[in-house]
Amino acid sequence: MSSTVQAIIDGGFAKSAAARPDSFQSPAELVAEVGSALRACFQVLARENPYILGTSAVVAFGGTGWARPSGCLRVIKVLSDAGTVATPALAVGAEIAVVPYDDQAVCAGRASVTELGQVFQPTGQVNDPSAGTLTIVYARAPQLPVIATETVDALFPSEFDDYLKFDMAAYLAMKDKRQEDEQTFRASQSALLQQIIDWSQEQTYSLVQRFPLVTPPSTNTNAGRQQPAKGA
Repeated sequence: MSSTVQAIIDGGFAKSAAARPDSFQSPAELVAEVGSALRACFQVLARENPYILGTSAVVAFGGTGWARPSGCLRVIKVLSDAGTVATPALAVGAEIAVVPYDDQAVCAGRASVTELGQVFQPTGQVNDPSAGTLTIVYARAPQLPVIATETVDALFPSEFDDYLKFDMAAYLAMKDKRQEDEQTFRASQSALLQQIIDWSQEQTYSLVQRFPLVTPPSTNTNAGRQQPAKGA
């Protein structure tokens, strides 16, 4: 069962005897910090295994295309549904190819959409969806708490509550300018984040699969430059 935000805040204070509860006049500040830590964790989970944060929404055509659902961190796939308008008609649940804006012909002949400004648009093929609704499967953002009595988002694994508590302890140390304590708490938080990543990647051992859950791109983008292997 999920913990309350107040329990996370109290646990953060308990991590360090030097933390001073009386120095924080605004509980909303601490609630917001719990939300910030949740956001950071969900961002990592959405990269490592988006299905673990997965949900879906039926999205209506908005004049130029289908906008990403509110709170969408990663789109997993786009599917046709009973309200999809296409010629010829697409089977309900058929996956629609999502292609790059600068290479819209990569799936020529297959019903496709491309994305511009967080809106999915037809690529111009006669068999593309053109109106109606599409179902977007996506990894969602956390439900951010507003008050301390709320519970932490149910998709956050409660076994790792200490990740949130160490974040709170580090935040309190940062506010008090206790740099050594802050570094210690951040290190503990980082170690727990790695455990959360491992948890997300190894969910169901009976899973039958042909491909990795997350397929990396075939070229190196945004994470460094292409270079020959060492010694080549």
